[in-house]
Amino acid sequence: MRSLHAAFFLSFVASTVVQWNDPDWLPWMAIYAVAAWESGHAVFGRQERARALVVALVALAWLTKIGPEALHGDWVFNEVQRESGGLLLVSLSMMAVWHSPVEVSDRLADQSSRN
Repeated sequence: MRSLHAAFFLSFVASTVVQWNDPDWLPWMAIYAVAAWESGHAVFGRQERARALVVALVALAWLTKIGPEALHGDWVFNEVQRESGGLLLVSLSMMAVWHSPVEVSDRLADQSSRN
């Protein structure tokens, strides 16, 4: 699972960087940067599962907003289709982060701090 999270981390970092030339760069950089952050933390078992779930739900809500437009045309020339693919990847990767176990030492530290 760590290799999957690492691959998502690298792809979301690259996706964040290439958004600079996009007319609506800010929301896209934000969603990709948060997804990279969560995927990067998941590599080491230090993810925040609740935050990953929120990011997945935001990406899915955004996808339902722009999704119907993506059903028409060629993905090479249709930016909305490419954006929909990115949101789908963010959603799937955040669900993988949410599903991944947190490192045992972190759980023990949390339990000892509560006592």
